[in-house]
Amino acid sequence: MSFKLSIGKVCILDVPAVHNEAKISIFPFINKDYITRDYLYYLLPIISTMGEFTPAIKGKTLNKTLINELKIPLPPLSEQS
Repeated sequence: MSFKLSIGKVCILDVPAVHNEAKISIFPFINKDYITRDYLYYLLPIISTMGEFTPAIKGKTLNKTLINELKIPLPPLSEQS
């Protein structure tokens, strides 16, 4: 997920990869009884742009503290689909 300038852009990789300093890798613990991977894929761009930002020279960014404070609503599996 990007956290600088293009905040909230996400992708799912099925291969090992590297990225620059403006992205973070997220390795969620997925308990298939409670959450789906695709739910996070669609939700993260929305919630990452709803919270607070840190001002930067070229735009807004999220820092580690702000990313850790993101609230992820967890509806039942039927609603996540």
